[in-house]
Amino acid sequence: MKTTTSLLAGILILVMCVSSFATVRTVSSNPSTIAQFSDIQSAIDASADGDSVYVYGSPNVYPAFTIVDKKITVIGPGYAPDKDIPLQAMVAGVTIRNSGATGSPDGSELQGLLFTGAAALVHTQGGADTSFGNLRIIRCQFNSTVNFSLASSGMLLESCVFYSTIGFNSTLTYQNFLFQNNYFY
Repeated sequence: MKTTTSLLAGILILVMCVSSFATVRTVSSNPSTIAQFSDIQSAIDASADGDSVYVYGSPNVYPAFTIVDKKITVIGPGYAPDKDIPLQAMVAGVTIRNSGATGSPDGSELQGLLFTGAAALVHTQGGADTSFGNLRIIRCQFNSTVNFSLASSGMLLESCVFYSTIGFNSTLTYQNFLFQNNYFY
């Protein structure tokens, strides 16, 4: 009995240790804010599957970034931060792809970012990419077009602001898309 309890406790500790290897990387293009990286793409390139990238608000626009074959969470301060110095994390654009190689962006999240350029959220490049799903987009603002160019499912777009169009390919199937508490202008 004592051996079984010890064995179960050891397995539980091992499982907890294995699942706690996710890393949080910080990004700031504002010289007055210290971070590990000055652009989002460098932080994503250094990240492994399951890592998070925290983007500080800045008066500068961050360059566009691409997530390929990794489950990454990118978190900013929101499109309307309630602070003494309300700086947004403005980004020139985003592309999320599943190249069909190793890994998948299934389960990736974008939170609290303001996109000034186009967003290709399920994107194909050269026709070789495969579809993916379970993308969560929360508290983001899109000032330009948002495109879904591959069939996908399980998408959540919550508390976002859209100032342009959302494009879908009319010949493909999209399932389980949930739009809740969004603003469309």
